[in-house]
Amino acid sequence: MKKSTIHTTVHLSHEDATRLEDAAKKLGKKRSKLMMQLLYLLMINWKKWQHVFDSVKYQSSSGDEWEVKHVFLPVDDYELCTDMRNFFKYSVSGLLAFTIQVYLNKILSGEIELPEALDDNNHLRGYSCRGEMNKNEICWHTKWILSEEFARRVER
Repeated sequence: MKKSTIHTTVHLSHEDATRLEDAAKKLGKKRSKLMMQLLYLLMINWKKWQHVFDSVKYQSSSGDEWEVKHVFLPVDDYELCTDMRNFFKYSVSGLLAFTIQVYLNKILSGEIELPEALDDNNHLRGYSCRGEMNKNEICWHTKWILSEEFARRVER
């Protein structure tokens, strides 16, 4: 059975959009796939970056014009993006721009590898979200179950 795909957009500065396009061509990847691999690098290194984004933020335009890029994501990847947006308190477009600036040159120079093992789309094994009420507090527990191979790469 084929997984459902979500068609959505990300907004990037002209420079970041060009860098993403050029890198996708150079690496022989679709833009959507490269986008997710960049975001997986952020997820893998979540402890390093969790306090960089203290409150909800959006990318600043810095006078640059925005480009709207269409991406096609499997439902699981789309849901993971929305959870990363909530966790990091930054828009998905902002997270992508961040990963382009932090990781893309290192990938192109061979300094770090893309998570190629994730090419089979079975890296996310399951998901659950539940609420727990305690007096006047509610706590949301979100759980992503990763493949063994993906989990080995994630910072503990």
